[in-house]
Amino acid sequence: NPNTYDVVFGSILFFSLLEATRRAMGWPLPIIALTFTAYALFGPIFPGLLQHAGSSWSQFINHQYLTSQGIYGVAVGVVATYVFHFVLFGVLATRIGLGQLFLDIASSIAGRYAGGPAKVSVFGSAMFGMLSGSSVANAVTVGSLTIPAMIRVGYQRHFAGAVEAAASTGGQITPPVLGAAAFLMIEFLGLPYQTIITAAIVPAFMHFFGVFMQVHFEAKRYGLRGLTEEEMPKLRQSFKMRWPTLIPLFLLISILVSGRTPYLAAFVGITSSVIVGLSTQVKGNTAKNWLLMLVMHLSLMSIAFTDFEESTKFIIFAVSVAASMGVMQFYKIRGRIDYAVLVEAFETGAKYALAVGAAAATVGIVIGVVTLTGVGFKISFIITGAAQTIAGGVVNMLPAAWVSLQSLTLLCALVMTALVCVLMGCGIPTTANYIIMVTVAAPTLVQLGVEPLVAHFFVFYYGVLADITPPVALAAY
Repeated sequence: NPNTYDVVFGSILFFSLLEATRRAMGWPLPIIALTFTAYALFGPIFPGLLQHAGSSWSQFINHQYLTSQGIYGVAVGVVATYVFHFVLFGVLATRIGLGQLFLDIASSIAGRYAGGPAKVSVFGSAMFGMLSGSSVANAVTVGSLTIPAMIRVGYQRHFAGAVEAAASTGGQITPPVLGAAAFLMIEFLGLPYQTIITAAIVPAFMHFFGVFMQVHFEAKRYGLRGLTEEEMPKLRQSFKMRWPTLIPLFLLISILVSGRTPYLAAFVGITSSVIVGLSTQVKGNTAKNWLLMLVMHLSLMSIAFTDFEESTKFIIFAVSVAASMGVMQFYKIRGRIDYAVLVEAFETGAKYALAVGAAAATVGIVIGVVTLTGVGFKISFIITGAAQTIAGGVVNMLPAAWVSLQSLTLLCALVMTALVCVLMGCGIPTTANYIIMVTVAAPTLVQLGVEPLVAHFFVFYYGVLADITPPVALAAY
């Protein structure tokens, strides 16, 4: 029973949110949200199964603004908790040099072979994808180094860009830091993060293997060379300079595997990145540097792996930070990054999270319409009915021993779901695509006998392709 103030402020939020999403993501997602809004308001005019009783503006705003089924739903909650922290970790890990170390490793493994830079792009994107969980961040960071190198050895410009975009897209499905949609999966399915990242390992390998083989055949077809010894980075020297940057990733994975929360893992990863960045130099570290880093990490691990009370954890952390900053000032210790770079990294992480948050909140409008009108069940019924009709026609033309009606119905439903995911990807980003398809299509697959985790991953993988699906194709841009 919303009062006038509720409706006014809810309306202001609704239109402000659409404008924020337009600025961050362009027009397609706001248009989809407005289309669903029109469906909620004018239900009686729609034909057949899609018809419903309709909703007043105050009822609509009440559902979107004052319940957990609309704007302030699962999507925004996950962005504000899981996603933001892991985005911030990826930015900080890149700033301290872990991304560059991964690129050097990739160059050393694959650079010397035919079409070397393109293979470096695939390996580098896979390794950088472990940190970022973002196709766009992956393409920007790795592509700035690999695309010019690919062009230099003879790849066509459009192919070089396409290789990086396709490889970078796999970053969203590469453990341990998956894209935002994977964190939503935790909430939707009620499964631990360890289960999600375990399920992602083999498909992530298959994605990068597929891109790698296409690159290899293209290189052989045109006789393209690899990198020369002069062009290759010196791996021993790179490890000597950057090995401390592996500590945050090691700690993050250790905490995730130990069964503790993703929040704690991200917190420790971020804090460890700050410690490594401020307390170790690129070269010429003194005993004071190593001792400071060791003490800070020991206090951090005691917080992470010991079941203290929250107040005790805070005191340990605050005292260790204050003492370490005092030591750094006293001995004039300078790290591989300074405070200005640290502030810039936090700022960049916040900007990334704002764009994802605006999109997630707008998709909350779509979810709100689905729950308000019940259209999700109707779409599920339509897909199931169409799949059964198509399957029935095909089964009648084949020998009975070849395929069952149930299997063919499932196949048809999967194909239709995949096509809808790809079509949705023409206009909206991965996370929004995943949330909408999970709401309207995943229940259909579960109804047809698919395990819920498998159904969600099926939608997730085809949704990930949104970043390389024209005309939007954010990773390609």
